[in-house]
Amino acid sequence: MRHIEAACQTWTSFLNECVTLSSARGDEHLKTMLQALPAYRGIAGVSDLEDRARQAAQLKAT
Repeated sequence: MRHIEAACQTWTSFLNECVTLSSARGDEHLKTMLQALPAYRGIAGVSDLEDRARQAAQLKAT
């Protein structure tokens, strides 16, 4: 498994959990991820991860 694929799996696990938690640290990690992902959009799986991250951010904002 490539490093990017492993990172996407890790961030997916994070997203699954972060929407159920109220954590300033988790919110910072989500923000960091959303800022970093655009640089990797051309890599398979990253666009889906970015979409999920945006959805998670919207859920947490409500």
